[in-house]
Amino acid sequence: MERETSLFSMKMVMPCDPNSLGTVRRYSLPNTLGQVEEEEVAARIISIAQDMGEWCGISLYYLFDIAAEEVVEYHHRKGWVLGKEFKDVPFSGVYFFGPEYLWKGIFGLLEKKLIQVFLYDGMDIIFPTPELVYRIKRRCQ
Repeated sequence: MERETSLFSMKMVMPCDPNSLGTVRRYSLPNTLGQVEEEEVAARIISIAQDMGEWCGISLYYLFDIAAEEVVEYHHRKGWVLGKEFKDVPFSGVYFFGPEYLWKGIFGLLEKKLIQVFLYDGMDIIFPTPELVYRIKRRCQ
């Protein structure tokens, strides 16, 4: 799926610009939300927003597609066969459990109302909520 059709502008007012949160590791926000799976999903959402320079919604398909590509690329670059050797792997559950690992984080964030999911043109789109940003902002300061 093309990046342009996978990211969606937000009309919701957010407490700050994504880049004002400082450096967010792509795969983790340690001790921020209580569950590593939730922290990884949130970190991925924020990293994408920081790359874009604005808050955006992300298609669920795109989020999983990126995760799958990263795992395949990483293992290919290292010359590994999936599941054989795991030293020097990025700190991400996706690298150990596959992209499906993100589901637990998505459901946890939804339950806590830290993300919202809307159906648009047949796609599920994830949007961060102001509460997610407040929590991360408090932790990063």
